[in-house]
Amino acid sequence: MKRIVFIDFDGTLLADDRSLPEVNRRCIEKLLSDGHIVAFNTGRSIKSGMGLINGFGFSDPDIYLLSYSTTTCRHHRTAHWQEHSYLSEAMPTSG
Repeated sequence: MKRIVFIDFDGTLLADDRSLPEVNRRCIEKLLSDGHIVAFNTGRSIKSGMGLINGFGFSDPDIYLLSYSTTTCRHHRTAHWQEHSYLSEAMPTSG
């Protein structure tokens, strides 16, 4: 079964010096090779987030970037923007 895994950059995936620990790299590579989707989630700008992904050498088609605190979703390789709706519009409200 294909799954999507959301991973935050700062304070989670990256070390204090903003490097990518090898164990985390191997984990992401394993997720991708097993056919899962990886979505990096960050409060960073698109440019900063894409710079990290590119700098780490990830090029798999199943990588997405959710940036600006997840208000945008961009496909890593195609730069395609995913359609979205805001939670307040998508969630039913109780009377």
